[in-house]
Amino acid sequence: MRRVVLPQLSLDPSLLTSHELSLEPDTAHYLLRVLRQSPGQEIEVCDGKGMRWLARIHEQATLHTCLVTLLEQLPSQPEPFPIYLAQGLPKGDKLELILRQGTEVGISGFFPFSSDRTVVQLDAKKAVKRLERWEKIVQEAARQSQRGHAPEVHEVVALRELNEILPKGWPRLICWEGEQSLGLQAWVRSFSAPPPGVVILIGPEGGFSAQEVESLRQQGVISVGLGPLILRTETAGLAVSSILQYEWGLLSG
Repeated sequence: MRRVVLPQLSLDPSLLTSHELSLEPDTAHYLLRVLRQSPGQEIEVCDGKGMRWLARIHEQATLHTCLVTLLEQLPSQPEPFPIYLAQGLPKGDKLELILRQGTEVGISGFFPFSSDRTVVQLDAKKAVKRLERWEKIVQEAARQSQRGHAPEVHEVVALRELNEILPKGWPRLICWEGEQSLGLQAWVRSFSAPPPGVVILIGPEGGFSAQEVESLRQQGVISVGLGPLILRTETAGLAVSSILQYEWGLLSG
């Protein structure tokens, strides 16, 4: 069944009492043109926070006046294993790829940060538009992959500020090529039961400096190695997240 995400349902629950919802033009275009749905067909409507409903497209729906009627609430979907990715800000549009594909493999939230080896110069004037674009990317990826929740995307902060905003009480892993004593597989196998969630820290191009790694270790972050191969910054977080979803989440089957 085709799905559309309507975040306004979580922002304004009173919309549910009318049972008829008016779609924004871009959502109507996606539903009627991209998904090729027709008036009278049944679809799934999701609020982006885990709630979903069976709905029917109004018989007179057009791109300009597209209404859907809510028929019944559907059971909630299983959620991925909670993984938050703290990603060193990469060059170009690599972060967009990380957001899109990270959403597909079940990442619950993204924390971009700048560090010693970050090349990108941040433009504070464009921060709002940049964050809006990132949020749109994860919403579209969540819709495409049929996730119940769209991941959170946080503003870019400096590495030294990261510890204050990351989820508390979860293991924090820094994936570092210089780590020789503990590998990811050994760390995963050390658990008799899955932890409540995991935070992954991935450096930008060039990785973390030794001083940054030592500072993070002093804050309780665990350093793990990923083997002899050197993964790109846009690959490492996705690879580790996929492994953890396979071990403890939806990819385990």
